[in-house]
Amino acid sequence: MLEYEEYTKRNNYFYANRNEQTEVMMNDTISEFLSNSFYNDTAVKSMKPGIEKLLKEEKITSYKAAVILIDKYLKRQP
Repeated sequence: MLEYEEYTKRNNYFYANRNEQTEVMMNDTISEFLSNSFYNDTAVKSMKPGIEKLLKEEKITSYKAAVILIDKYLKRQP
């Protein structure tokens, strides 16, 4: 195991892989934060069932439904 680690460090794979992993972790953290913030927003929570109903009734498109909720969320942010 240690030999493999040394080998990957010598050919820089270890460091390149580590850098990629840290970027992925950063992006995952951002995505999770934004998702939680969006879905826990009180205005989004209260509007979502009505928007979903319109979507199921084919009165709006999925794109329009998303835009409505995102727009409501963004207008409430400082």
